[in-house]
Amino acid sequence: MYDILQEGTLAIFLSGLMLVMYFALYKNPAILGALAKRYGEERGQEYAIYLQKFWGVLLFGLLPWLVFALTQEEHGLSDYGWAWRLDGPVLKWTLLLTPVMILMTWISTRKEDSLAQYPEIRRRDWDRPLLFRSALGWILYLLAYEWMFRGWLLFAAFRQMGLWPAIAVNTAIYALAHVPKGPREAFGAMPLGIALCLISIQTGSFFVAFFLHVVLALSNEWFSLYFRDRGE
Repeated sequence: MYDILQEGTLAIFLSGLMLVMYFALYKNPAILGALAKRYGEERGQEYAIYLQKFWGVLLFGLLPWLVFALTQEEHGLSDYGWAWRLDGPVLKWTLLLTPVMILMTWISTRKEDSLAQYPEIRRRDWDRPLLFRSALGWILYLLAYEWMFRGWLLFAAFRQMGLWPAIAVNTAIYALAHVPKGPREAFGAMPLGIALCLISIQTGSFFVAFFLHVVLALSNEWFSLYFRDRGE
């Protein structure tokens, strides 16, 4: 229905539009105020985080899939990195970078500026159900997130532009997605974004990026809880 040029251009345009739509809800004062009024400050803030994750799943997961389903006739989902592989490159990158991710978060979560922001859910009394709900929210959100960034967007742009222009565009949009969390995270997202793009192209799958991103998010959350409680 549309050629490679249109495929890549459409993915870039719609990815940017989806981020704008996500930011329109991200920490929206009216929504935060309504939830806090109904459930109290702590519960309201917790539910706001769940709402953000759910909104991200819809925008970054469902909408790209709908665009693919409605417009794409030449390529299948596997051509966008939706392919689980357990071969040499997948195992190599997973085993190499998992401990690096964990070490990075162990170091970064000790800092006061990190503890001021994480964990995202600011409740003081974290029990096992809350740990499970938060982890599930991260996993679902990051599956949608990586499908959009290192799946649909990356492989569509790669077919149109080639390797490095596609990575440059992807990383730029990925860094912009971190701007609301501050300049440190926006700049820090760049080397990580480049690495995850290269891994996804080499393996033909975004699932290594997804797994590593989950490791990063959950270790960041759990270490933040550990150092927060230790500092009390």
